[in-house]
Amino acid sequence: MRALFDAIDKKKKQVEGALVWLRRYTPAALKKGNQAWIRKADEISAERKKAEEEIQQSQRKRVRVDRRTEECGSVVGRDDENERLNHGDTAEASTEDVPCAEVIKQLRKYRQPAVLFGETKEQRFQRLYEARLKNNAAENHQNVFVETIIGRGGRNSRRLQCYPGGNEASQVKDGERPLTATCRVGAWIASTFRGWQQQILSQREEHLQQGNAAEAKRRDAMLVQTTKDLQPLVRLLRTQTLEEETLNKLLSVVECCEKGEYKEAHDAYMLLAIGNAAWPMGVTMVGIHERAGRSKIYTSEVAHILNDETTRKYIQMIKRLLSHAQNTSQADRSKLVQM
Repeated sequence: MRALFDAIDKKKKQVEGALVWLRRYTPAALKKGNQAWIRKADEISAERKKAEEEIQQSQRKRVRVDRRTEECGSVVGRDDENERLNHGDTAEASTEDVPCAEVIKQLRKYRQPAVLFGETKEQRFQRLYEARLKNNAAENHQNVFVETIIGRGGRNSRRLQCYPGGNEASQVKDGERPLTATCRVGAWIASTFRGWQQQILSQREEHLQQGNAAEAKRRDAMLVQTTKDLQPLVRLLRTQTLEEETLNKLLSVVECCEKGEYKEAHDAYMLLAIGNAAWPMGVTMVGIHERAGRSKIYTSEVAHILNDETTRKYIQMIKRLLSHAQNTSQADRSKLVQM
């Protein structure tokens, strides 16, 4: 028994000696107070604090990029070469403190090419600005029918900024020069839209009295949508920048409506919308070799409704005005199109 106690005391002395040696020769970097180790919780807390600092720094950098992008977009996105030269120093100064890596990261986020050949830093900022505008427009887009039904479509949305003359503007007085095609088309759109608007507003009370509020709101939504989609066409007519081919076909539709020939007007509208060429998209070369029938493929007879979304919308609204003009006309039934 005595031998057992002696062995235990010997082991205790050995352990105490080892602890003394460990405290004496442990590096100072591993010591924390009287401890010779680092807690796992402290290590995790330090890593978490470092990650939070990196996130905050990244957020501040992103805010700075957004602000500089908007400033650069307002400067670089001008069409006039003189204004670009005058404001070039301002654009360069506003973008010099933003890293290119962050701009490239944002461009890839919007699925845009990171770098184009021969592109400057300001041009890259301009591409980012345009991509952000398109993305915001897509996110903020809502159905006009839903907006009108829930009450967001106000009275101002029913106003069409067009030629105010109406039917009087399309009449040529004695001794005056004949109206241009732009004025005739604009006057017809204004007068027809005004008549359709008055009809919808007058029938709205009847629908409400009959308890058919859904139909009244649907017709109001159609009116709001027509007003919104016709604005690009009206703007082109006001500035006289509408394509001559499209203008001539619209003039044919207007002339047929003024004569009461609505079948011919419908044919002219179909010619405007989808054309009558074998290749409606305007393809003139079907291969690498010259073909005998290439002369029959005309680039002018293209389907304008397939050009872009804006063109498709206002051409579709022209069809609504054409249908209203036919429904309110007193022409012979043989000249009408059966809807």
